[in-house]
Amino acid sequence: PAVAECCVIGVHDRARGEVVKVFATVKPDQQLTLRELKTFLTDKLSPMELPRFLAVIDAGFPAQIERLRKLHREDTRSHEARLIAVFDVIYDAIVLSPMGRMAPLIAETSRVMPGVARSFYDTFIQTMHEETTGLVADGIRAGAFEAVDLEGLDHLIFGTPVNLALSRAMFDRFDDLAVTLDVERTKAVHLALILKLLTGAGAAATASG
Repeated sequence: PAVAECCVIGVHDRARGEVVKVFATVKPDQQLTLRELKTFLTDKLSPMELPRFLAVIDAGFPAQIERLRKLHREDTRSHEARLIAVFDVIYDAIVLSPMGRMAPLIAETSRVMPGVARSFYDTFIQTMHEETTGLVADGIRAGAFEAVDLEGLDHLIFGTPVNLALSRAMFDRFDDLAVTLDVERTKAVHLALILKLLTGAGAAATASG
């Protein structure tokens, strides 16, 4: 009864070959545990069909969004320093966070769980884009950055981490994943190119940490 939307997939299991994993959103002011879900389903499914794993999706991403808002609206450092810090937040959220790693699943299940996809976009993706392009726009007005097409820049900034997240999800069983799809190296090169575009110089960008 607590479930608002859900999606079920099979995940690899060494002993059984494949087991059931449930991704779910819950109704307002509700909570859900794997034990509660299995109890609810026990008389409806066979033991083999019962879920072994549960992931409750919270598409709000409040911590990352708050970090971006502060960098855009409250931080007093230079626009370039703040943009470097923004890249740390973007890569942490889209590539490295547990919720970020669920982006491929959300893309695949958007028709089954439209509320999750809509919430993911409205409360996370769109807000991240607005805060990031807002910071760049402020920098352009202040003369710190060159004038650019903000919509095009938005795609340049977010396309790379999204592509990296999808690639890492596809090949997450590779033993050399950290080398072949290195997050820090990709972020550093990506950031340097964006800063070069915005400042008109070959900026030596480093992550803020």
